[in-house]
Amino acid sequence: MRQRLLLKMGCTGALAVVLGASCVFAKETTMRVTRVPAEAVAPGTVVNEEAPTGWTHLVLKTMPTLETGDVDDMSDSDKKYASLFHTVFVADIDRPGRNASHYRLARIGVGCSTDINGSDTVVCNKSHKRLNADLGWVAGMLLGEICKKQEAVTIVAQSASIGLVDTPMVVRWRDENQKMVYRYALLVDTETGALDTLVWLIQPDEKGSLDKAVGQIRWLEPNLVQHASLHVDRDKYRFGLPTELAFAVNRQLPADRTFDLPPGTARVLAKDAYQPDEVVEIERRLRVELANLRARNTQQASR
Repeated sequence: MRQRLLLKMGCTGALAVVLGASCVFAKETTMRVTRVPAEAVAPGTVVNEEAPTGWTHLVLKTMPTLETGDVDDMSDSDKKYASLFHTVFVADIDRPGRNASHYRLARIGVGCSTDINGSDTVVCNKSHKRLNADLGWVAGMLLGEICKKQEAVTIVAQSASIGLVDTPMVVRWRDENQKMVYRYALLVDTETGALDTLVWLIQPDEKGSLDKAVGQIRWLEPNLVQHASLHVDRDKYRFGLPTELAFAVNRQLPADRTFDLPPGTARVLAKDAYQPDEVVEIERRLRVELANLRARNTQQASR
């Protein structure tokens, strides 16, 4: 039970976001539109509340917490395992070449971390003993399952100024725990190296294929360390063990950091694969909507 529980918690915590429309694009026009796995953050990397060594940006760190649903039915040990591991999402923005004048999105990485001597440290099933994580046999097995799950985090498309990243997730949606996908858009200002991250939900169809984007788009705060609220559904247990849908992340949507899907984009924002020109158009529209959100926030703050 604990192995399955932590697997869901770790992956749910994973995965379950400042640029305007006038951002200058990089002169580098290379774009990859073939899916590849996100890079694995090196074991031993310390990730507290800012970008770790070897990376320029902490996109998101999630720390799962059981908060809603049938929490009282969980044992104390299962609650402990549910919050033992954290998910780390990082990016590296650089200038390619000694005399380069523009920045680019160079790397995107994910990892699983836990507390080691007061520091949140990235571990994997082959390194936790060497790093003195003192996990024990059960937690070590669960860590291995989480690390395998993180291999499903894929980069859909990437250029100098944008990266689209998919993270499979179980989400509490319309009063049900459902398999969905979080799609992140990493937007880079190629003149300054600044990063903005947007994220939205994709709902699969009955066959499990990506279907359409739903809900609102969230603009993540920089260096976001978030306590991921989880919902426990006792009806998703079988023979006393949690199934894949037993635990789900509750979406958190601050009003001043969300906006509606751009009109007519529900399908295109959920495509499984893109042509380069489609990614360019998605980036353009997202930047326009983000600029509008920032303008609204500025206007409200001045009242």
